[in-house]
Amino acid sequence: MAFKARGHPDPAEYVKNAISRAPYSNQAQVRVLAPVAEVSARIDTRWVTLTPVDDGTTLLEASDESLQHLAVYCVMTGLECELLQPPALVAVASELADRLRRSAARGAQPT
Repeated sequence: MAFKARGHPDPAEYVKNAISRAPYSNQAQVRVLAPVAEVSARIDTRWVTLTPVDDGTTLLEASDESLQHLAVYCVMTGLECELLQPPALVAVASELADRLRRSAARGAQPT
């Protein structure tokens, strides 16, 4: 019986996934409203996967134990984005936004 060649994943991508995504319980998908070159210039691409959707949009995939970390990570890019998955990420981001809004309002008041 002859050996039959099979397709296999890219070894570098497999190792990157095993290190940066697989160990974490939360996987996020975020549509960043910027070209992939601009997104990759603003973040450490060792920990995320960036896929161009079109000339002005990038799909960012990242993992972490904390949904709060993922939400803050998205904001820290300085780019507009849409939180796609998981649905709980939207709720966590809304809670963080409310807390920041309240904190900023308190800080703006004279003491």
